[in-house]
Amino acid sequence: MSHPIYDPALLSLRKIRNKGTNAESAYNQNRRLILQLIKDAGIISRKSLAEKTGLKLATITMIINELLEKGIIQETGFIDGDCGRKVMGFGLVRDKYCTIVSRISVSYFTIGVYDINNENLYIDKVFMDTLRDIDKTCDAIAKEIKTVKKKFQSKIILGVAIGVEGPFIIQDGYYKMPDPTQPDGYFDIGKVLSKKLSLPVIINRQNNFAVYNLWMEENKNNHLGIFLNITVSYTIECGIMVNGEILNGFNGSAGLLGKIVFEPNTGKTFNDLCSSKSVLQRVHDSLPQYPKSVLNQIEGEINIRDVIKAFIQEDELAVGIFTDVGRSLGQMIASLTNLLNPDHILLGDEIPQTERMRSIIEQEAKQYISPGVSLNFDMFILDFQSHRQSKIDPALRGASRYIVDAFIQSLDFTEMSNDTLQK
Repeated sequence: MSHPIYDPALLSLRKIRNKGTNAESAYNQNRRLILQLIKDAGIISRKSLAEKTGLKLATITMIINELLEKGIIQETGFIDGDCGRKVMGFGLVRDKYCTIVSRISVSYFTIGVYDINNENLYIDKVFMDTLRDIDKTCDAIAKEIKTVKKKFQSKIILGVAIGVEGPFIIQDGYYKMPDPTQPDGYFDIGKVLSKKLSLPVIINRQNNFAVYNLWMEENKNNHLGIFLNITVSYTIECGIMVNGEILNGFNGSAGLLGKIVFEPNTGKTFNDLCSSKSVLQRVHDSLPQYPKSVLNQIEGEINIRDVIKAFIQEDELAVGIFTDVGRSLGQMIASLTNLLNPDHILLGDEIPQTERMRSIIEQEAKQYISPGVSLNFDMFILDFQSHRQSKIDPALRGASRYIVDAFIQSLDFTEMSNDTLQK
């Protein structure tokens, strides 16, 4: 990568031509396209690459040989071809490269390491008030990442991606946090972390990374369509992918669903009714009326995971609160469906990801869907333990995918020596 900071608001990864060209001027484009297709497919044959790109098989073979020589891809063994024939498959060299990703939530940040095929190699979560002192948070993140770099020093780190939520907007082309103590009024988290780490750093909303992951997993062969990823956490945010492009909005604030007023008479927003903060406030206010609630047995401060567990255990208070939350979310999803008619809406994070919760949301949404409009809503169904497995967090997985794609699209094969990617 030629610049220390990459921001998805500026870097358009998916403006990749669907067809290659045999023109000499497209030297880099063809190689990036082949590499991207290999990455997206996992394992693919020369013939499949020729069919997808329109390039001659001889051109494909030449490019494959170059990528093999440079150590970017490897032969994966024989795979099924046409007419029962076995043909050689090719894939990225997964053991050589890795990505480092982080998600900054209000009460914690997560650090993850993934290989080039998006398999998790390491995960850790650090609890702290991340937004109280963002400079201190950056120091803590940098410290954790430096430790991870030593742990994976045998691998080439392609870059770092940080998913943020809350008060971050695009200013001068980069995601920054409003901070009156700074000369320009903004804290440039990407610039700060890039200096501390000496690595390429991508900053974007965690929901944008999550929807990128959703789109990559479900829409590999078709760049068209609308995908939404809704996260219910301290705030309610939505990543939006339209025809392969992340929708950032004018200043990077697209998808802040929690700010939408739900009850005009009271002025209450979706954040006021559905966020984890509002759920915890309702629990606090209602506990005296529910002396038999399992939540009364918890020593110390109750967190959102406690309430989710109580819902799964059929606790009356937790069920009542999350039923109200589910109905509000159902009406939100109905509005989004009527407005955008998306191919897929995925919802999750700090809510019970159970069949019961999905049913509550889905039944409510169906009441408000316009006739003839399809409701394409889903939620990953997880047991309580899986709720705690950060390695499956779509924001982290999407951030890793984004780094790899940014890396591929930044390669300049005309200047690359055979050992460039060995360093």
